[in-house]
Amino acid sequence: MKPRKTGTVAANRIPIYDHKGRMRGHAGPHMSEAGVARFTRSGAGAKLTVVNGRKAWVGNKPTRGE
Repeated sequence: MKPRKTGTVAANRIPIYDHKGRMRGHAGPHMSEAGVARFTRSGAGAKLTVVNGRKAWVGNKPTRGE
C-alpha cells in the first residue's frame, strides 16, 4: 500500500466539500446526502457534483453558525 499525501482522496472514494469549497472528508460510493450532512453541518440538501473533473459531494450553506 502506497502512503497517501495529506489532503488527497483515494481513487475509490468521493471527496466531501463544504459550501466554501474546503474539503471535509471522504465517503464511499454508497453514501447518501444524509450521511454527508454529518461532515458539513448543513443539514440535508448536499449535491453530488463534479469538482476538478471528479465526482464530489458539496454541502449547502448552513442555516446557523459559520
